[in-house]
Amino acid sequence: MTDSEEAERPPDQKFVELTDEFDRLITETPREDLAGILAAREAALKREAKQQKETIDRLSQLASKDPLTGLDNRYVFDEEFDRAVSITRRTGQPFTFLSIDMDKLRDVNNSLGHPAGDTALREFANFLVGHVRLTDRVFRLGTGADEFGIILQGANAHAAIGVVDNIRRELEILEITDGKDGSFKITASFGVSPFYSTNNELISTSEIKAIADANLLRAKRAGRNRIGFIDTNGRPAILEPDPENPIRNRTVYPEPPNQ
Repeated sequence: MTDSEEAERPPDQKFVELTDEFDRLITETPREDLAGILAAREAALKREAKQQKETIDRLSQLASKDPLTGLDNRYVFDEEFDRAVSITRRTGQPFTFLSIDMDKLRDVNNSLGHPAGDTALREFANFLVGHVRLTDRVFRLGTGADEFGIILQGANAHAAIGVVDNIRRELEILEITDGKDGSFKITASFGVSPFYSTNNELISTSEIKAIADANLLRAKRAGRNRIGFIDTNGRPAILEPDPENPIRNRTVYPEPPNQ
């Protein structure tokens, strides 16, 4: 049997064949030779088990990780979101989901090429991970897309907006190399959606994400590099740099309040 044929055999088939061979050796081999043979077979079985575990681990990682950024993917997000909901209901501690788009990724791809776009996505992913706590979770929510998400554990809307504004400000000064002795900058838009233990009607990933996505869309329509949220009076609002003093923010209301 060639090496390629050996590699293609299912692991369970290999295990059965090793077991059958072991039984044959027990019955046909003189007692004085068994000790060395058994030790060799035990080592072979351990190697086989290790290889199977490594294969399972690799497959598990492929199923749960975004291949470009190394972030957890949408499948993991769905599980972690449900887990966060359960924790909130059990402890009363809120969490906030952030829906995030990297602004104008298509422009980067068109002007600098897709390798630069991929570099921007990786740098952006690393940047997000570096600007939240270890207890928070960062996800890439679509392969081939610029959509990301963060679950901020134990954060209400006010705390989450503070975290997001720090991310937005720090991102403005990030320099990304373009692979051609140059660099470029990126920005991002954010949609904020908190989840409280009293939100009995918000129980699914799709529902709370729809709120975050709506806030994100308002932030993008307002000019990007902004934060969309719902204020304490239930009004859709945008946090944006003050054009008269960019180091400060101002809150604007893209939609009139309900009369």
